[in-house]
Amino acid sequence: MAPDDPELLRDRPRLAERVQRMIGRALLLLPDPLIVRLAGRPAPVIDGQRLDAGVHLLLVDRARHLRYGLIEPTVAAGRRDSRHSTPQRARPPVWSCA
Repeated sequence: MAPDDPELLRDRPRLAERVQRMIGRALLLLPDPLIVRLAGRPAPVIDGQRLDAGVHLLLVDRARHLRYGLIEPTVAAGRRDSRHSTPQRARPPVWSCA
């Protein structure tokens, strides 16, 4: 495919999306206590285990920016919103050998 192929250009993230990803990745490099402070509330503790600070920040950010839940006002709208926001917050998986 040529670099100016419309199909290829449609799949490329826009500048604003690329900037959001860079900022998000930079935030996840901060120390956990600072990430929790940025979230604005303490991370929940369930069965004695505290939610990871990065995951907590993503959940708080999602709650701040979504008008509706995952199935509101319709299931299709919830899926569309979720599909739109997920790639902006995703990062490559980290593999560990334990």
